[in-house]
Amino acid sequence: MKKTILAICALYAFLTHASIDSTKLPQLENRIDALEMEMQVLKQHTQQSLIWVDKKFNDYRSDNNRLIQQQDSVFLSANNSIIANVEEAGQKIDTNASKLNTVESKLIDSLSSFSQALLASIVILLLLIAFLFYRLINLKSKTVSIQQKASELESRLEHEVSVASDNLLKAIQSIKVNTGPNADNDNHTIVLEFADQIVKMENTLYNMDPTQRGYKHIKRSLDKMHDTLQTMNYEVSRLLGSKIVEGQIIEIKDRKTDETIESEDLIVFTVNKSEVFYKGKQIQRAEVGVKYNPNYID
Repeated sequence: MKKTILAICALYAFLTHASIDSTKLPQLENRIDALEMEMQVLKQHTQQSLIWVDKKFNDYRSDNNRLIQQQDSVFLSANNSIIANVEEAGQKIDTNASKLNTVESKLIDSLSSFSQALLASIVILLLLIAFLFYRLINLKSKTVSIQQKASELESRLEHEVSVASDNLLKAIQSIKVNTGPNADNDNHTIVLEFADQIVKMENTLYNMDPTQRGYKHIKRSLDKMHDTLQTMNYEVSRLLGSKIVEGQIIEIKDRKTDETIESEDLIVFTVNKSEVFYKGKQIQRAEVGVKYNPNYID
């Protein structure tokens, strides 16, 4: 190496035509030796550095390979786990899909049956509603017809009662009373017959609503009949709604309980036969029906 450097320096001096002092050659050689030593040291350092770098590279490569293996292992494990989970999920999905199809099929069958039953129920309900509506219309029509007939009968009855009361009043007024002893029985018989007709009309009036049409007319006619008989010395007792008093000569034919009566009295609610007086003397005993409250009777 040293000879090579000297040769290079000689060649350089020859080429440059430079003269070299012979006294400087030892210095130059020493310098060259120093350079060689530095080069050796540098070479050693370089080799050590290369060895260190190579070692570090190998260590890095080993660590990298180990990390890669670990990552590959983790990735492979995770991948296998994911694949297993996906396969399990797929199986569950298939199972659930199968169950869902079964349930859907059953639901469709149930809905079909339910729809048919519901449709049948709706049809039956509509038929029932139509039948009830038809019956309601007929019932309403019959009710209206019955009400109309009842109203007509009521009007006719009121008219007939009114006419009868008027006729009876005229008949009483037309009686010629003979006060002689030989004619009393005949005259009493006729008057008693009229008296029984009067109490029948009074029974009807007693059960009528005072606001009902014809009520006032019949009452006026009955009042006139009583007035007319009084002018003939006859009196027909008005017993309806009255109470039976002690010592009264009367025959009770019917008894009914009525807890609305707030006493122990016997109240006349119907007269079957009139009570008639002639000149203050009873010539006919009354036959009546009475009501009483059993809570006041011992």
